[in-house]
Amino acid sequence: MYYESIFFLSLLMFLFVLGLILDDFLKDVFNFAGAYNKPYRMLFLHLRVKHFLQGLPLAFLFLFLMLVALVASVPTDLRASSPSDLTIEQHDTNQVLYIGVLANRGNDVCLQEWRPTADYLTEHLSPYTFRILPLGFDEILEEVKSNERRIAFVAANPSLYTYMEFHGLASRIATLKIPGKDRPQTHFGGVILTRHDRTDIQEIRDLRNKTFAAVDQKSLGGWHAALKVISDAGMNPERIFSDVI
Repeated sequence: MYYESIFFLSLLMFLFVLGLILDDFLKDVFNFAGAYNKPYRMLFLHLRVKHFLQGLPLAFLFLFLMLVALVASVPTDLRASSPSDLTIEQHDTNQVLYIGVLANRGNDVCLQEWRPTADYLTEHLSPYTFRILPLGFDEILEEVKSNERRIAFVAANPSLYTYMEFHGLASRIATLKIPGKDRPQTHFGGVILTRHDRTDIQEIRDLRNKTFAAVDQKSLGGWHAALKVISDAGMNPERIFSDVI
C-alpha cells in the first residue's frame, strides 16, 4: 500500500509538471509567434524550446519515482517467477480448508465418520490442511450464507443441497453413496412411528388432530419425507396436526 501511494502521487506530479511545461510553451508560442517576422519568430521558438527542455528533468524525475514504486509494489514471488512457474506449493502452506458437515447425529459421531476423509485429503493435497466443522440443522445454512466464508466445502442432505443450489450458494462436485447390504443405497427416507400404546394410530389418516414430533424442519428423513407421504395421502401437512414439536 505504501508503494502504491508513492506510485500514484508520482504519476500525478509527473502529469502536473508536464502539463505546466506544455501549457507555458504552447501559450507563449501562440501569443507571440505571430507578432514578429520570420527571423525573430525562429529565434523566439528556439528560446522557448530550450526553456521547454529545461523543465523536462523535473518531469522525468517524477516518472522515475513512479516506475520505482511500481516495481517495488510487485510481490517478490511474482517478480522471481513467470505465471507458468507458479505452483500450488507457492501458496500459504498454513492454509486450512474447512469442510462443513451436517451433524444430524451429533458432533462426536460426525467427527468420527468424517475425520478420516479430512486426513486423506490433507495427505494427498499437501500443503493444504483439511478440517471437519460439524454443523447443526440451524447452523449449516447460516454458515454457507455467511460473509466470513469459513467453510470451503459442505456436506449436507439432498434437501439442504437443493436449497443451496437453487439460491446459488453451492454446486455439487460429488455424491455420497450410502453403503447397503448388497450394494449402495439409492433411496433416502424416514420413519413415522408411534408409541406402543397408541393403537388408535394405524395409518397416515389417523394422524389428523394429533401432536407430531419431527427432527427438524430442515431434515430430509426426519421431516421432509413425512411431508411427502402425508401430501400423497391427500392431506395438508400444515393443517392436519393439532401441534408440531
